[in-house]
Amino acid sequence: MSARWIKTNCLLLVGLLSFIGDPTGLSVGADEHAMTRVVRAAASRVLDSIVTIEVIGALGGEGEIRQDAPTAGVVVDEEGHVITSSQVTASASATIIVIDGDGARYPAQVVGEDVVRGIVMLKLGGSNDFPPAITWRADSSEAANFPQRQIGQTMVAVSRYGAKGSPMVSVGILSAMGRLKGDALQTDARVSPSFYGGPLLDIEGNVHGILIPSAGDAAAGGGQDPTQWYDSGIAFATSIEAIVKRLGALRAGNKIRAGLLGIVPAERDSSSTNTTVAAVRPRSPAEQAGIRAGDQITRINEQPVRRIDDMRLALGRCDAGDEIRIAFQRGEEEFSATVELVDAIAPPRAQLLGAFVREDIKPGKQNGEASIDEKDPQRGVVDRSLQIESLLQDGPADGSLRVGDRLLRINGTEVSSLSTLRRQLWLAEADEELVLTIIRESEEVVQNVTPRDLAGSLRDVYGAALDQTESRQAKTQGWKTTTLRLPEIENAAAVYGPVIDEAKEARRAADANAAGGLLVILLEPDHREAKESLKAFIDAAKRTGVAVCVIASQQEGRWQPAEDAAIVRLTTAAARQCRVTSAATAIVSENVCRLGGVPGPSDTMAMGVALSREDTYAGLSVVPNLQPPAVRLSPADPIRMIRILVPIAAEDDRPSWGQVLGRFGCVIQESPSVDAGLLMRWLTRLPAI
Repeated sequence: MSARWIKTNCLLLVGLLSFIGDPTGLSVGADEHAMTRVVRAAASRVLDSIVTIEVIGALGGEGEIRQDAPTAGVVVDEEGHVITSSQVTASASATIIVIDGDGARYPAQVVGEDVVRGIVMLKLGGSNDFPPAITWRADSSEAANFPQRQIGQTMVAVSRYGAKGSPMVSVGILSAMGRLKGDALQTDARVSPSFYGGPLLDIEGNVHGILIPSAGDAAAGGGQDPTQWYDSGIAFATSIEAIVKRLGALRAGNKIRAGLLGIVPAERDSSSTNTTVAAVRPRSPAEQAGIRAGDQITRINEQPVRRIDDMRLALGRCDAGDEIRIAFQRGEEEFSATVELVDAIAPPRAQLLGAFVREDIKPGKQNGEASIDEKDPQRGVVDRSLQIESLLQDGPADGSLRVGDRLLRINGTEVSSLSTLRRQLWLAEADEELVLTIIRESEEVVQNVTPRDLAGSLRDVYGAALDQTESRQAKTQGWKTTTLRLPEIENAAAVYGPVIDEAKEARRAADANAAGGLLVILLEPDHREAKESLKAFIDAAKRTGVAVCVIASQQEGRWQPAEDAAIVRLTTAAARQCRVTSAATAIVSENVCRLGGVPGPSDTMAMGVALSREDTYAGLSVVPNLQPPAVRLSPADPIRMIRILVPIAAEDDRPSWGQVLGRFGCVIQESPSVDAGLLMRWLTRLPAI
């Protein structure tokens, strides 16, 4: 019995007793004693293989050098390879140090990385005698003998902490499988960042996964920094099966990236049973496979696809370079193709047709009453009509389309909904003519229109139409400033706009008092009076007919990432009050409304909220030199159809984050100066497709 083993188990016992309770039996029953022994035995099986990892020399905010808090890692072979979490590579570092249970320190280098599953492989320098905790090799027949698991079974998270490598243990259950991209386990064991990179075990000591920082669906949607979710009772681990499958590639020094197909679903709701393709990204594997807008995906790798979530999970388990077999239906015909997924697709160049389109839906009937399934809007729809409501003067479609035209097809593909039309234009080829099939005065007519780039100078995009805003002074009569209060939300908020008359609620869509858009303004944290701050925007709101909602932070001096949910709830309530849809809603910082405004917390907060909630906001405006928020974006995620207005003189002045966000679909627009009036006129054009 080695000295390391004795020391490790003594420390582990201390850690377990502090976690479970008093060993005297006065406050701990026999069942607790038995559980203590079981958990201790399970953790003891792998503890010699668990190391502490220190990241030294990481670049922090404003260029300072810092040492990150320690995290964990697991030795996987006799050559000194260690698997850990992506927390180690979250920022550039000068030195990575691995510490064993005796306090010995070893330099380490990053060898490979799986950016999809949050896993990093390190290689230790110097000699060591660590026993590997994961003995499978990708080319071994033993790889088929992975431990069995079922929902509800006990799971044990193990790590080390501090200079002495003291063991840490947390116990929970297996809450779910197939999470995140389809390769993750979920547990309710309470873990801190010190556990990331450590193993998730069953009570027999079998490794089921490696704990990673992730915020679940919030992260997939571009939410908060997932490391802030620790100790929440929601933790994730990349499964041992997914890790072993990629050990060879990681040892070879590869960087594993998400495999991209290039389809854009018609529905964003992952539970929707509508697997119709809204658009296909140009020069993508999907285009090479012959998939077109309007096709319905039916199988991926011979597995039936019935929901959007099925597609997401099937593709999430694949990497760039993997070949997949995809089947799709077009009308009554079914097609299939084998394609190789890629790690990057040319960024979309959103195009502007220059038309405001109204979607008229004729619902089906259930029990004699009109009915549409709210969870799946496609169900119960008898007829969906897209009618041209107005045109931008001198826009691409001006002179080709007319008010009252009904749009049927683009390039021969039926346009099934307004959201599908918007996605098709967001992914249209630049400078290519579109063939539009319309109904005009009961006749089918074909018109050719060449759209215009949506990105760039506001003057180039909208021309003279940017200044032509119909006076809505009469329509704003009766508008009021009201305090917006919601249960369990501490943020002060105020709205200038129409007030709902409950007696007219059923016909509010036709109410002439409806706002032409909603501008949500986040105040700097030192500005606490929402109602008072709102006064500066009322004159511009009256001229443009745009409602304004001003929101203050919960605490003076800072915005907190957790306030994003409150901002979205307040926005939703204000939009309902003002009869505004998400297509005419934008969120901006208070700073951008001031000429020469300097960046502040409101800019970072506004960007974080907008990027994570495209279903709530169509526009964002912030100052260019802000500190970008900690938002996780993946190329495999849906494109973000958000227009970002930045006060800069020319495209060459765009901030570095503009190019990054452009790869995810965001459109960067610029103007030499931005004030409240320009913001509101820009906002009224956001619904234009």
